[in-house]
Amino acid sequence: MSFTPISDIGRQALIERIRSICVKESDQTLIGIGDDAALYLTDPGYSSLISTETLVEGIDFDLTFHPLSHLGFKVVTSGVSDILAMGGVPKQLLISLNVTTKVSVEMVEEFYRGVKEACSFYQCDLVGGDLRSSRGAIVLSVTATGLIKSGSVSTRRTAKTGDAICVTGSLGEALAGLKILLRERKFWEDNPEASQPELDVWKEVVSKQLIPRARIDIVRLMNDHHIRPNAMIDLSKGFLNELKELCSQSHVGAYVYEAALPITDQTKDVASEMGELASAYALQGGEDFELMFTLPEEAVEKAFEILKDITVVGMIRPASEGIQIQKFTGEVWEIDSDQ
Repeated sequence: MSFTPISDIGRQALIERIRSICVKESDQTLIGIGDDAALYLTDPGYSSLISTETLVEGIDFDLTFHPLSHLGFKVVTSGVSDILAMGGVPKQLLISLNVTTKVSVEMVEEFYRGVKEACSFYQCDLVGGDLRSSRGAIVLSVTATGLIKSGSVSTRRTAKTGDAICVTGSLGEALAGLKILLRERKFWEDNPEASQPELDVWKEVVSKQLIPRARIDIVRLMNDHHIRPNAMIDLSKGFLNELKELCSQSHVGAYVYEAALPITDQTKDVASEMGELASAYALQGGEDFELMFTLPEEAVEKAFEILKDITVVGMIRPASEGIQIQKFTGEVWEIDSDQ
Protein backbone atom coordinates (compact mmCIF):
# COMPACT_ATOMS: atom_id res chain seq x y z
CA MET A 1 0.00 0.00 0.00
CA SER A 2 1.33 3.43 -0.95
CA PHE A 3 1.52 6.21 1.66
CA THR A 4 0.04 9.58 0.77
CA PRO A 5 0.12 12.07 3.67
CA ILE A 6 -3.32 13.50 4.35
CA SER A 7 -1.80 16.97 4.20
CA ASP A 8 -1.01 16.37 0.50
CA ILE A 9 -4.68 16.32 -0.51
CA GLY A 10 -6.36 18.11 2.42
CA ARG A 11 -9.30 17.33 4.64
CA GLN A 12 -12.06 18.16 2.15
CA ALA A 13 -10.60 16.02 -0.62
CA LEU A 14 -10.29 13.13 1.83
CA ILE A 15 -13.94 13.54 2.84
CA GLU A 16 -14.90 13.35 -0.85
CA ARG A 17 -12.96 10.09 -1.15
CA ILE A 18 -14.78 8.70 1.89
CA ARG A 19 -18.12 9.72 0.38
CA SER A 20 -17.27 7.88 -2.85
CA ILE A 21 -16.61 4.71 -0.83
CA CYS A 22 -19.60 4.86 1.55
CA VAL A 23 -22.52 5.25 -0.85
CA LYS A 24 -25.94 5.10 0.84
CA GLU A 25 -27.89 1.88 1.35
CA SER A 26 -31.34 3.27 2.20
CA ASP A 27 -33.90 5.49 0.44
CA GLN A 28 -34.64 6.98 3.87
CA THR A 29 -31.28 8.76 3.77
CA LEU A 30 -31.83 12.01 1.90
CA ILE A 31 -28.60 13.91 2.63
CA GLY A 32 -25.52 12.13 3.95
CA ILE A 33 -21.78 12.75 4.00
CA GLY A 34 -20.58 16.19 2.91
CA ASP A 35 -23.10 18.63 4.38
CA ASP A 36 -23.39 20.25 7.81
CA ALA A 37 -25.94 17.68 8.97
CA ALA A 38 -27.59 14.51 7.71
CA LEU A 39 -31.23 14.46 6.63
CA TYR A 40 -33.30 11.28 6.77
CA LEU A 41 -36.92 10.19 6.89
CA THR A 42 -38.44 8.36 9.87
CA ASP A 43 -41.32 5.91 9.73
CA PRO A 44 -44.66 6.66 11.44
CA GLY A 45 -45.42 4.29 14.29
CA TYR A 46 -41.74 3.86 15.15
CA SER A 47 -39.53 5.25 17.91
CA SER A 48 -35.93 6.34 17.39
CA LEU A 49 -32.87 4.88 19.14
CA ILE A 50 -29.41 6.46 19.38
CA SER A 51 -26.17 5.24 20.95
CA THR A 52 -22.49 6.21 20.97
CA GLU A 53 -19.29 4.18 21.41
CA THR A 54 -15.62 5.29 21.48
CA LEU A 55 -12.58 3.15 20.70
CA VAL A 56 -9.01 4.21 21.50
CA GLU A 57 -5.84 2.80 19.96
CA GLY A 58 -3.79 0.84 22.48
CA ILE A 59 -6.82 0.23 24.68
CA ASP A 60 -9.57 -1.06 22.41
CA PHE A 61 -7.56 -2.06 19.35
CA ASP A 62 -3.97 -2.70 18.28
CA LEU A 63 -2.95 -1.87 14.70
CA THR A 64 -0.16 -4.43 14.94
CA PHE A 65 -2.69 -7.14 14.20
CA HIS A 66 -5.90 -5.27 13.39
CA PRO A 67 -6.22 -4.59 9.63
CA LEU A 68 -7.84 -1.22 9.05
CA SER A 69 -10.70 -2.63 6.98
CA HIS A 70 -11.51 -5.03 9.83
CA LEU A 71 -11.31 -2.15 12.29
CA GLY A 72 -13.82 -0.22 10.20
CA PHE A 73 -16.19 -3.18 10.30
CA LYS A 74 -15.72 -3.62 14.05
CA VAL A 75 -16.40 0.05 14.80
CA VAL A 76 -19.74 -0.21 13.01
CA THR A 77 -20.55 -3.43 14.86
CA SER A 78 -19.87 -1.79 18.23
CA GLY A 79 -22.40 0.94 17.45
CA VAL A 80 -25.01 -1.27 15.82
CA SER A 81 -24.91 -3.82 18.65
CA ASP A 82 -26.35 -1.29 21.12
CA ILE A 83 -29.29 -0.62 18.81
CA LEU A 84 -29.96 -4.35 18.40
CA ALA A 85 -29.81 -4.84 22.18
CA MET A 86 -32.94 -2.68 22.46
CA GLY A 87 -34.72 -4.71 19.78
CA GLY A 88 -34.25 -2.05 17.10
CA VAL A 89 -32.74 -2.10 13.63
CA PRO A 90 -29.88 0.27 12.70
CA LYS A 91 -30.46 3.02 10.18
CA GLN A 92 -27.73 5.70 10.22
CA LEU A 93 -24.19 6.09 11.53
CA LEU A 94 -21.86 8.96 12.30
CA ILE A 95 -18.16 8.16 12.66
CA SER A 96 -15.56 10.56 14.02
CA LEU A 97 -11.97 9.69 13.22
CA ASN A 98 -9.01 11.35 14.95
CA VAL A 99 -5.80 10.31 13.19
CA THR A 100 -2.07 10.83 13.71
CA THR A 101 0.52 11.64 11.05
CA LYS A 102 1.34 7.91 10.78
CA VAL A 103 -2.02 7.46 9.03
CA SER A 104 -2.09 7.98 5.26
CA VAL A 105 -4.86 8.71 2.79
CA GLU A 106 -4.75 5.08 1.69
CA MET A 107 -5.12 3.86 5.28
CA VAL A 108 -8.18 6.06 5.83
CA GLU A 109 -9.70 4.72 2.61
CA GLU A 110 -9.05 1.15 3.75
CA PHE A 111 -10.75 1.87 7.09
CA TYR A 112 -13.84 3.23 5.32
CA ARG A 113 -13.98 0.24 2.98
CA GLY A 114 -14.48 -1.84 6.12
CA VAL A 115 -17.12 0.64 7.29
CA LYS A 116 -18.88 0.31 3.93
CA GLU A 117 -18.80 -3.51 4.11
CA ALA A 118 -20.38 -3.37 7.57
CA CYS A 119 -23.02 -0.86 6.46
CA SER A 120 -23.97 -3.22 3.63
CA PHE A 121 -24.14 -6.15 6.08
CA TYR A 122 -26.37 -4.27 8.55
CA GLN A 123 -28.25 -2.35 5.81
CA CYS A 124 -27.58 1.05 7.33
CA ASP A 125 -25.92 4.24 6.09
CA LEU A 126 -22.87 6.23 7.10
CA VAL A 127 -24.25 9.78 6.91
CA GLY A 128 -21.40 11.85 8.35
CA GLY A 129 -19.10 12.37 11.30
CA ASP A 130 -15.86 14.27 11.79
CA LEU A 131 -12.25 13.99 10.69
CA ARG A 132 -9.53 15.51 12.84
CA SER A 133 -5.85 15.19 13.66
CA SER A 134 -4.56 13.65 16.88
CA ARG A 135 -1.22 14.12 18.62
CA GLY A 136 -1.19 10.69 20.24
CA ALA A 137 -3.36 7.65 19.57
CA ILE A 138 -6.02 7.11 16.94
CA VAL A 139 -9.46 7.71 18.47
CA LEU A 140 -12.67 6.47 16.87
CA SER A 141 -16.21 7.39 17.86
CA VAL A 142 -19.37 5.95 16.34
CA THR A 143 -22.92 7.16 16.87
CA ALA A 144 -25.65 4.81 15.65
CA THR A 145 -29.33 5.55 15.19
CA GLY A 146 -32.08 3.00 14.77
CA LEU A 147 -35.82 2.45 14.69
CA ILE A 148 -38.15 0.24 16.69
CA LYS A 149 -41.90 -0.15 16.60
CA SER A 150 -43.40 2.11 19.25
CA GLY A 151 -44.01 0.22 22.48
CA SER A 152 -41.79 -2.73 21.50
CA VAL A 153 -38.46 -1.76 23.07
CA SER A 154 -36.52 -4.27 25.19
CA THR A 155 -34.44 -2.80 28.00
CA ARG A 156 -32.13 -4.17 30.68
CA ARG A 157 -34.53 -2.98 33.40
CA THR A 158 -37.47 -5.35 32.96
CA ALA A 159 -36.33 -8.95 33.59
CA LYS A 160 -38.89 -10.90 35.61
CA THR A 161 -38.43 -13.61 38.24
CA GLY A 162 -38.92 -16.97 36.54
CA ASP A 163 -37.64 -15.81 33.14
CA ALA A 164 -35.28 -18.05 31.23
CA ILE A 165 -31.86 -16.47 30.59
CA CYS A 166 -30.93 -17.01 26.93
CA VAL A 167 -27.82 -16.19 24.91
CA THR A 168 -27.23 -16.21 21.17
CA GLY A 169 -24.31 -17.95 19.49
CA SER A 170 -21.32 -18.96 21.57
CA LEU A 171 -19.32 -17.21 24.28
CA GLY A 172 -15.63 -16.51 24.79
CA GLU A 173 -14.55 -16.68 21.15
CA ALA A 174 -13.41 -13.07 20.90
CA LEU A 175 -11.22 -13.42 24.00
CA ALA A 176 -9.78 -16.66 22.64
CA GLY A 177 -8.94 -14.85 19.39
CA LEU A 178 -7.31 -11.99 21.30
CA LYS A 179 -5.19 -14.47 23.29
CA ILE A 180 -3.90 -15.99 20.04
CA LEU A 181 -3.16 -12.60 18.48
CA LEU A 182 -1.29 -11.36 21.57
CA ARG A 183 0.75 -14.54 21.73
CA GLU A 184 1.70 -14.33 18.05
CA ARG A 185 2.57 -10.63 18.38
CA LYS A 186 4.87 -11.39 21.32
CA PHE A 187 6.60 -14.16 19.34
CA TRP A 188 7.04 -11.83 16.36
CA GLU A 189 8.46 -9.06 18.57
CA ASP A 190 10.93 -11.51 20.11
CA ASN A 191 11.81 -13.00 16.71
CA PRO A 192 11.75 -10.12 14.20
CA GLU A 193 13.31 -12.28 11.48
CA ALA A 194 10.46 -14.80 11.66
CA SER A 195 7.81 -14.90 8.94
CA GLN A 196 4.28 -13.65 9.49
CA PRO A 197 2.36 -15.98 11.81
CA GLU A 198 -0.02 -18.53 10.30
CA LEU A 199 -3.44 -17.97 11.84
CA ASP A 200 -5.63 -20.12 9.59
CA VAL A 201 -5.87 -22.86 12.19
CA TRP A 202 -7.41 -20.32 14.59
CA LYS A 203 -9.53 -18.55 11.96
CA GLU A 204 -12.83 -19.03 13.83
CA VAL A 205 -11.79 -17.25 17.03
CA VAL A 206 -9.49 -14.70 15.40
CA SER A 207 -12.29 -13.60 13.06
CA LYS A 208 -14.62 -13.17 16.04
CA GLN A 209 -12.07 -10.78 17.58
CA LEU A 210 -11.19 -8.82 14.44
CA ILE A 211 -14.48 -8.69 12.50
CA PRO A 212 -17.35 -9.53 14.89
CA ARG A 213 -20.88 -9.52 13.56
CA ALA A 214 -23.68 -8.34 15.81
CA ARG A 215 -26.84 -10.44 15.77
CA ILE A 216 -29.11 -8.48 13.47
CA ASP A 217 -30.43 -11.80 12.17
CA ILE A 218 -31.81 -12.69 15.60
CA VAL A 219 -33.42 -9.29 16.14
CA ARG A 220 -35.07 -9.37 12.72
CA LEU A 221 -36.53 -12.80 13.49
CA MET A 222 -37.74 -11.58 16.88
CA ASN A 223 -39.47 -8.62 15.25
CA ASP A 224 -40.94 -10.66 12.37
CA HIS A 225 -42.37 -13.32 14.70
CA HIS A 226 -43.39 -11.03 17.58
CA ILE A 227 -40.95 -12.52 20.07
CA ARG A 228 -40.40 -9.82 22.66
CA PRO A 229 -37.90 -10.47 25.44
CA ASN A 230 -38.71 -9.12 28.87
CA ALA A 231 -35.14 -7.77 29.00
CA MET A 232 -32.14 -7.75 26.66
CA ILE A 233 -28.51 -6.60 26.66
CA ASP A 234 -25.58 -7.07 24.27
CA LEU A 235 -22.50 -9.00 25.33
CA SER A 236 -19.79 -6.46 24.58
CA LYS A 237 -18.22 -6.43 28.06
CA GLY A 238 -18.50 -10.12 28.90
CA PHE A 239 -21.34 -12.37 30.01
CA LEU A 240 -20.77 -12.00 33.74
CA ASN A 241 -20.43 -8.20 33.64
CA GLU A 242 -23.54 -7.85 31.51
CA LEU A 243 -25.50 -10.29 33.70
CA LYS A 244 -24.65 -8.24 36.79
CA GLU A 245 -25.72 -5.08 34.96
CA LEU A 246 -29.02 -6.62 33.86
CA CYS A 247 -29.76 -7.96 37.35
CA SER A 248 -28.87 -4.63 38.96
CA GLN A 249 -31.06 -2.64 36.58
CA SER A 250 -33.98 -5.09 36.90
CA HIS A 251 -33.61 -5.59 40.68
CA VAL A 252 -33.47 -9.37 40.34
CA GLY A 253 -31.06 -12.25 40.92
CA ALA A 254 -29.94 -15.06 38.60
CA TYR A 255 -29.00 -18.73 38.63
CA VAL A 256 -26.67 -19.86 35.82
CA TYR A 257 -25.45 -23.33 34.88
CA GLU A 258 -21.79 -23.34 33.88
CA ALA A 259 -22.33 -26.57 31.94
CA ALA A 260 -24.94 -24.84 29.76
CA LEU A 261 -22.63 -22.05 28.54
CA PRO A 262 -22.21 -22.43 24.74
CA ILE A 263 -18.47 -22.74 24.03
CA THR A 264 -16.99 -23.82 20.70
CA ASP A 265 -14.37 -26.54 20.40
CA GLN A 266 -11.85 -24.02 19.10
CA THR A 267 -12.33 -21.79 22.14
CA LYS A 268 -11.79 -24.84 24.33
CA ASP A 269 -8.62 -25.67 22.36
CA VAL A 270 -7.23 -22.15 22.85
CA ALA A 271 -7.97 -22.22 26.57
CA SER A 272 -6.30 -25.62 26.87
CA GLU A 273 -3.19 -24.38 25.03
CA MET A 274 -3.01 -21.37 27.33
CA GLY A 275 -3.49 -23.50 30.45
CA GLU A 276 -6.73 -21.68 31.25
CA LEU A 277 -10.43 -22.55 31.66
CA ALA A 278 -12.73 -22.21 28.68
CA SER A 279 -15.59 -21.43 31.06
CA ALA A 280 -13.61 -18.41 32.31
CA TYR A 281 -13.41 -17.17 28.69
CA ALA A 282 -17.18 -17.59 28.33
CA LEU A 283 -17.98 -15.84 31.61
CA GLN A 284 -15.49 -12.99 31.46
CA GLY A 285 -14.50 -12.47 27.82
CA GLY A 286 -15.83 -9.38 26.08
CA GLU A 287 -16.49 -8.29 22.49
CA ASP A 288 -18.48 -11.34 21.42
CA PHE A 289 -21.33 -8.94 20.48
CA GLU A 290 -23.86 -11.70 21.07
CA LEU A 291 -27.16 -11.01 22.85
CA MET A 292 -28.39 -12.05 26.29
CA PHE A 293 -32.12 -11.83 26.86
CA THR A 294 -34.78 -13.12 29.22
CA LEU A 295 -38.05 -14.74 28.22
CA PRO A 296 -41.07 -15.92 30.19
CA GLU A 297 -41.10 -19.71 30.39
CA GLU A 298 -44.10 -20.06 28.07
CA ALA A 299 -42.27 -18.18 25.28
CA VAL A 300 -39.12 -20.31 25.26
CA GLU A 301 -40.40 -23.12 23.04
CA LYS A 302 -41.49 -20.73 20.29
CA ALA A 303 -38.16 -18.88 20.54
CA PHE A 304 -36.24 -22.14 20.02
CA GLU A 305 -38.31 -22.98 16.95
CA ILE A 306 -37.82 -19.57 15.35
CA LEU A 307 -34.43 -18.28 16.52
CA LYS A 308 -32.60 -21.64 16.67
CA ASP A 309 -29.13 -20.26 17.49
CA ILE A 310 -29.89 -19.65 21.16
CA THR A 311 -29.11 -21.43 24.43
CA VAL A 312 -30.88 -21.29 27.79
CA VAL A 313 -28.14 -20.90 30.39
CA GLY A 314 -30.14 -20.21 33.55
CA MET A 315 -33.08 -18.40 35.04
CA ILE A 316 -33.95 -15.16 36.76
CA ARG A 317 -34.41 -15.48 40.52
CA PRO A 318 -35.53 -13.02 43.22
CA ALA A 319 -33.02 -10.31 44.07
CA SER A 320 -32.64 -11.75 47.58
CA GLU A 321 -30.93 -14.84 46.11
CA GLY A 322 -28.23 -12.80 44.34
CA ILE A 323 -26.31 -14.13 41.35
CA GLN A 324 -25.26 -17.79 41.54
CA ILE A 325 -23.38 -20.01 39.12
CA GLN A 326 -23.60 -23.78 39.43
CA LYS A 327 -20.17 -25.16 38.52
CA PHE A 328 -19.54 -28.39 36.60
CA THR A 329 -18.85 -30.06 39.96
CA GLY A 330 -22.26 -29.08 41.33
CA GLU A 331 -20.71 -26.50 43.67
CA VAL A 332 -22.57 -23.18 43.63
CA TRP A 333 -20.49 -20.03 43.23
CA GLU A 334 -21.94 -16.89 44.76
CA ILE A 335 -21.16 -13.81 42.66
CA ASP A 336 -20.51 -10.52 44.40
CA SER A 337 -22.35 -7.90 42.36
CA ASP A 338 -19.55 -5.42 43.09
CA GLN A 339 -16.75 -7.68 41.72
